[in-house]
Amino acid sequence: MIKKKLNNRQRKFITISLGGRNHKKKWKIDFWEILIKEILNSFPYLSIKIIGSQNEKDSADRIKKINKKKIINMCGRTDINRLFEIINYSKYHISHDDGTMHVASSLEKNGVAIFGKIAEKGRWFPSNSNQKQFFPKNNVNDTKPNKVFKVIFKDLKKLK
Repeated sequence: MIKKKLNNRQRKFITISLGGRNHKKKWKIDFWEILIKEILNSFPYLSIKIIGSQNEKDSADRIKKINKKKIINMCGRTDINRLFEIINYSKYHISHDDGTMHVASSLEKNGVAIFGKIAEKGRWFPSNSNQKQFFPKNNVNDTKPNKVFKVIFKDLKKLK
């Protein structure tokens, strides 16, 4: 496989994973849309790569409509090596309690993990202290997009 170097413009991106095998761990798509609109409105120099399996492709296509130039749908288009590479080059990672959270943690990425109630608090959490965590009282949708945005705002502001 030929690896191409990323230029500076391509490197100003964050990764978002909509995934998770269990629906109780997944934020509703409307919340992702609200959060992503806020990110792009506040940080126009960033682009977003949505990563995940083929199962998330339709949701990512829906989100891509927000801004077709700034949002890239990578769902179902990467192997495990490319997934690690994309997260490694990203400036920030936002996800559910899923495998990409652990990849980002192992790469010591700054980011946010949004947990569902079924996760036992303190178990299977990212080991990286640079990843902030949201843990709901009842279900994953108790965590509202504006709350997540307020927490990540300072981190994303540093990326300029």
